Amino acid sequence: MDLDHINGVERRRISTKPSTNGGNGRGPDGRFKKGNAGGPGNPLIQQVQKIRSALVNAITPADIQAVIKRLIQKAKQGDVAAAKVVFERGAGQ
Repeated sequence: MDLDHINGVERRRISTKPSTNGGNGRGPDGRFKKGNAGGPGNPLIQQVQKIRSALVNAITPADIQAVIKRLIQKAKQGDVAAAKVVFERGAGQ
């Protein structure tokens, strides 16, 4: 590990060379080789999709409106966290 001294402070210099850590499907430049099948992806995606589907099927537009109205009411009463959510979601973030 290389060390630099900047303004009297010792700092580590990070190597910019790609990792050459063997049979992981990467070439010597650190990029994936042609034909690399990639990783396994998200092993929990099927469970997540089932949960999302159940949530979407359980919530009605009336439920959403009730939650939004309550959130706005709490924000008006001084709940900072509720106000933050209202402003962030209202601004499209």
